[in-house]
Amino acid sequence: MEKSIGRNDLCSCGSGKKYKHCCIHQGQATAEAKPEKTPDYRFEPGAYGDPGAYVPSIACLQLDEKVAEEKWNYIFLITNEQEHFEEEDAAGERAVLDLAEAMNINKNNDSQYPMAEYLQGLGYTPVSGYNISES
Repeated sequence: MEKSIGRNDLCSCGSGKKYKHCCIHQGQATAEAKPEKTPDYRFEPGAYGDPGAYVPSIACLQLDEKVAEEKWNYIFLITNEQEHFEEEDAAGERAVLDLAEAMNINKNNDSQYPMAEYLQGLGYTPVSGYNISES
């Protein structure tokens, strides 16, 4: 049995937007729905830091088209050093909300500047020399 997507659930196409602000009008109503074309870039919200000092983070990844299997490479990482959380999950949840709102602002715009300006206004800045850990 296929599970339907609620209006306020994240869209199954991987855009990071709520279903009601993305593919609802295209008739993609199941959790198994796939986009027709995989985007070349994607954003992943998460947390960065150490126990007791986590900050929200957003990574940008680019699809590596040179390899046969799907492989994503990290392009950049931004964090919001103005917000600190004791728990990693709390920092990650903040990043999810911030990214969703930024994507919502950008939904009708071909330029990425409104999204970038919104995140910068929240305090997100680039991180250099970062390490990605798989947990």
